[in-house]
Amino acid sequence: MQNIGITENLDASFVKRFNWNSEKTAWALLLILAVVTHLYMLGVRAMSHDESLHVLYSWKLYDGQGYQHQPMMHGPFRFHINALGYALFGVNDAVGRLPAAVAGIATVWLLWFFRSYLGRLGAFLAATMFAISPAILYYTRYIRDESFMLLFLVWLILMIFRYFDTREPKYLIVMMVPYALMFTSMEISYIFAGLFIGFFLLYALLDIARDAWSQDALKIPFFVALAASAVAAVYSFYRVTRGEVGVSETGAIIVFFLGVALLATALYLAWRGVGERLHTHPALDVVIWLLAIAAPLFSAFIIRMFGWDPQDYSQTGYIRSLGVFLVMLVAAGAVGALWGRVRWLIGAGVFYVIYILLFTTFFTNGQGIATGAIGSLGYWLAQQEVARGGQPLYYYLLTTPMYEFLPLFLTLGGIVAFITGRGWRFLIPKPEAEGKDQRSEIKDRVHGRRTISGLRTEI
Repeated sequence: MQNIGITENLDASFVKRFNWNSEKTAWALLLILAVVTHLYMLGVRAMSHDESLHVLYSWKLYDGQGYQHQPMMHGPFRFHINALGYALFGVNDAVGRLPAAVAGIATVWLLWFFRSYLGRLGAFLAATMFAISPAILYYTRYIRDESFMLLFLVWLILMIFRYFDTREPKYLIVMMVPYALMFTSMEISYIFAGLFIGFFLLYALLDIARDAWSQDALKIPFFVALAASAVAAVYSFYRVTRGEVGVSETGAIIVFFLGVALLATALYLAWRGVGERLHTHPALDVVIWLLAIAAPLFSAFIIRMFGWDPQDYSQTGYIRSLGVFLVMLVAAGAVGALWGRVRWLIGAGVFYVIYILLFTTFFTNGQGIATGAIGSLGYWLAQQEVARGGQPLYYYLLTTPMYEFLPLFLTLGGIVAFITGRGWRFLIPKPEAEGKDQRSEIKDRVHGRRTISGLRTEI
């Protein structure tokens, strides 16, 4: 009887210590489902063409034959993590797909930390859709880069949200880990980086527009200059991606540098209007960190714009590419260091240590720096002309309703609810807060008590 009482007390103390409840039970069951669906009969299906290449070069690295990065097969992360899997668990088809499956399971688990932003029910439902999605489940049992990219993107978003909540620099520095791993995984990282920078820049601009300006007359020129610089960037990108390799795009060059001048003008106007309070906008911190860190990796765009070939690895090609890269590195580094000072330099160090280690296969392939920093984007810019997939513009309009109808319908419903519920009203700049001490609001920002409007929830 005494032993039974001791056991009951131990059980009670376990539940109390870990605060076990029905929510955690549901998450545990969901994770068990994710583990089973990702690992069950993982090695049975025959290897596809892409998978066969990935496991072959991973095995060569594991076998001591080394690895040299080739932009055609995307980034080096997959090959290194697969080689590690072979070293730990042996060589077979299931182990070849194991890192992708583990990344898929980890992504489901990572949604647990979004409960403060999506609500407890919202985070659980999001994790459930990640776990049962036909497309996601297929690619997280498939040794390609999509599984890793999904994990790194969710991790990156979580760090950004944490920074918005706390304004602690450590989250910006940790953010560099998934950001670097993205760029060592797949070239779609360039697109995602542009989307993240564009989204948070838009949010920062809306926030700055709502702020008190010392001279209201500067607002309109600020937005005009900024909009014109965005148009210049889009035009330059279009001309370069549609042009031929080796042909200088004179019009794109003129428009591009005009856009840079307009962007500098817009930043100057914002500084004149808002001053030091620019540092109180966390979205602007995120934009400058992401942009300044990754800007040198977009050197291939500039190289091709001038009519040179980013994949020219001759001595002349190296000199050209290195010159453009160093100019981009110095310019971006100056902006980042002026804005974030020492902590930005630490973040840049974290990013480029990871980047260089993987692209050089831990300093055994020096050329990997060139094939990664220049060749990766250069190769896939050239592939735009090839259009290997050849799908029509309406391709995803057909496949998405068939496979991913649940998130599609929920997204459409959310858009309708947002519009009909007038959720867009927070986008409109408000007049000076009536009866509110503006200095208190600025103090809240500085100490990290300001978050994205409507982002944090306790549902």
